[in-house]
Amino acid sequence: YRLRVHEVQTSNELEAAIAKQVLLVFRRLSVVQEANGFLDKSALGDFIYNHWIFDVPKLMDLAALYGNASAPIIASVFDAQPRYYQDLGDATPAMIQAMDTACTLLGGPAPIRGGAVSREVSDAASFVLDSALTLLSFLKAFPAASDVLFKQGLHLALCRAYVIVSGHGKVLVSTTLQARNYRWLRGALLDTVHTMFDFLFFKPLAPTKGRSKASHASHLAPDRFLQAVDSLVGEDGSSFLR
Repeated sequence: YRLRVHEVQTSNELEAAIAKQVLLVFRRLSVVQEANGFLDKSALGDFIYNHWIFDVPKLMDLAALYGNASAPIIASVFDAQPRYYQDLGDATPAMIQAMDTACTLLGGPAPIRGGAVSREVSDAASFVLDSALTLLSFLKAFPAASDVLFKQGLHLALCRAYVIVSGHGKVLVSTTLQARNYRWLRGALLDTVHTMFDFLFFKPLAPTKGRSKASHASHLAPDRFLQAVDSLVGEDGSSFLR
């Protein structure tokens, strides 16, 4: 049992010790340590993929539970088996659709039953909060996933969610989300897109040791950034950009 990184962790030493050992097990499963060449990186990649040792939901759960401590594991898994990039791309449209559906419920009239919103709306609020915080933890741990998620339009879905959540803030805080959770949600939606944009558009422009001239990617970054901003404006994201 372990709380997610954004939640207040318990001081139970036994639980903390077990959580650490579980993390170390996943770490061991993600790297090659055989000195005799019995298992190289390619063989490891095929093994963990074909036997479902890791998958995209599990990697996101690791990020949500362990934060940056999961970064070496996630990076090793994607390095050993690039097919996980394809899996991430294939899974993203379903994530976007689920978030859009949940946000539609949050943006619509919230049925009041006995002084509280319906269970459906409450579940939708919890789902959007959990999804936003999980995506943020995943990208903080493995920003190299930004390109795949960006190409699938995740930044646009997060912008749509932000607009809806911000526009119904008072209702959400008074009915479904605590003020703290509401702040976490808005912050996570913003920070996730910022993390994506930083990796895709700003990092390529930063000077790199040993690089004598700008790379082709750095030349393209400003144009791609402007196109991305235009697409956010198209989602009525003026408040998001501010």
